[in-house]
Amino acid sequence: MVKDSGDAHKGAIASRRAAQIHGLSILAESIQNQSENTTRFIIVGKDLESNPRCNKVSVVFSLDNQAGTLFKLLRHFARYHINLIKIESRPVEGEKWEYLLYLDFEGNIADENVHEALRFIHRSSVYFRLLGCYRAATENK
Repeated sequence: MVKDSGDAHKGAIASRRAAQIHGLSILAESIQNQSENTTRFIIVGKDLESNPRCNKVSVVFSLDNQAGTLFKLLRHFARYHINLIKIESRPVEGEKWEYLLYLDFEGNIADENVHEALRFIHRSSVYFRLLGCYRAATENK
């Protein structure tokens, strides 16, 4: 895509191998701010694949803007014994005071407790999308 555009002002951040495959020149290496920085890549697709090795789930959803709605939803994770890893809110583009909530938690979509939690989020949300289930990163030693 970058190569095909012919625009000398565009660039890509990629691995040395990606540059070799696509016939690109490497302009700079080690551009990260922290020496221990790592990057993970995911495969995005329309079909959700279930893998028994997956142990982390990511979803995005929005709720009615009323007091207590987020609390009522999140308490079900404790009820289903699911450990929340991250919750982040992001404004919805073009919509004042509307937010999307990104949630990561431990589990596999094949687990009954995770399945029940996902059903509850889906029923409680104005908008819901399951982003995927994947293997959590582990430290390389």
